[in-house]
Amino acid sequence: MLSLCLATSLDGKLNSESERGLPRFTSRADRDRLFRLRAEADLLFVGAETVRRENLPPLVRNPDYAALRPERSPHPAVAVWTRSQDLPFEGAYFGAKDQAVFVVTAHPRRMTRQRCRDRGIEIIEIGEAGMGGVVEDFRRRGYHRILAEGGGHLAHALLAADLVEELHLTLAPWVFAGQTNPSLAEGPAFDPPRRWVLEELRRVDDEVHLRYVRVLSPTTEP
Repeated sequence: MLSLCLATSLDGKLNSESERGLPRFTSRADRDRLFRLRAEADLLFVGAETVRRENLPPLVRNPDYAALRPERSPHPAVAVWTRSQDLPFEGAYFGAKDQAVFVVTAHPRRMTRQRCRDRGIEIIEIGEAGMGGVVEDFRRRGYHRILAEGGGHLAHALLAADLVEELHLTLAPWVFAGQTNPSLAEGPAFDPPRRWVLEELRRVDDEVHLRYVRVLSPTTEP
């Protein structure tokens, strides 16, 4: 199972350059939802921009959620997808103990290989099979429950390859606008569009939590 979990504004933006002025982008309930999904996952798949924006490793800190992993490692493994290979290796995101970390990239440079080797990080190279080959590599390693957390470029790559089976989407009560603010799927238009079916809907104050599942036969109808 590969699930994608994202939160957007009402106009479909993942974040905003002015977001720092907000009291909170999403609610505590949304973050709790994410933390539970993390605890249930074998591996977290994140984009480089998400890593650069965050300053803490994605650990399972809630003891109730840790109980969901009785026969697994304390924390899910993390795979970071990067095209530029510009990653904050000195930051806290890469500093967690008891958490396997992978870097996913094409044509890793010598410096990238060295920095990963120094930190015990394994590189998974993107080959001719593309993102599908990467996900298959994860599963060969025993990571069957994969949670992708974005950002928009990673979400687009996974959706374009038809790899996402479940979409957890939170609509937050904000409108960001702005052409430079990233959207849920950052990339070329899909032809045909991807069709999804709503399985769950939950309202939390002014926020809406949705769960969609993939339709195996996409339609060109809007």
